[in-house]
Amino acid sequence: MVVRNEEERYLDSCLAWLGHHVDDIFITDDQSTDDTVGLAIDHGATVYTRGDDEPSFIEAEGSFRAISWQRMLETFQPTTDDWVLGIDADEYPVCVNVRTVCDEANRSGYGSVNIKIPEIFSANPLSERVDGFWGGIVGTRLARYVTGSQDFRQAGMGSGMFPSYAYSCRNWNERDDCGLRILHFGYADPLDRQEKYDRYSSQTKSGHAGSHIESILQTPKLKDWDGPAPSVWRGWSV
Repeated sequence: MVVRNEEERYLDSCLAWLGHHVDDIFITDDQSTDDTVGLAIDHGATVYTRGDDEPSFIEAEGSFRAISWQRMLETFQPTTDDWVLGIDADEYPVCVNVRTVCDEANRSGYGSVNIKIPEIFSANPLSERVDGFWGGIVGTRLARYVTGSQDFRQAGMGSGMFPSYAYSCRNWNERDDCGLRILHFGYADPLDRQEKYDRYSSQTKSGHAGSHIESILQTPKLKDWDGPAPSVWRGWSV
């Protein structure tokens, strides 16, 4: 996980929720100015803070993620028996335990897993956005660690959460649904939607299509989320 200034957002409940799914949590902090680091440490996470001589996430996502990945390897020293979940600080795995998916991926010989990511646009009632591109968002979020090259795609944004090998190995893709979902709450708050729109539209290479960026602030088509959900996030209870 990579973070910046997440103390007042979803980080607290996100890390508590992740404890049911993973063995260890490694976080790279992009020089937060709030108590993000202290909160993460309180949850037992290992935190590395970006150095002044290292690029920020906004400056060069690919380089930032490569540094984060390398620090994770140095800290946890994973083996080829280990799987890594790439997740943001406003996301929650639901429906199936992550370990269950890893076990099945092992049995089936997969090296990475694509996971459907419902975009939550309303907290009350809890609803996902389903119009346009929003209803079909999928990401490679689980990958087995392998030895060898750990190179990341070098992109200003949209570099991916894993080294390049995770996108070229045998992949458990969404057509054969693994059952796991990652609920993304990054658009649930209108203020967050405006911030994302401003940030993406100000960058010449945001990694998002222009029409998709414009749709962020358009009236969404929503569908009630009827699956499992986190018990608490951003101070709201379910």
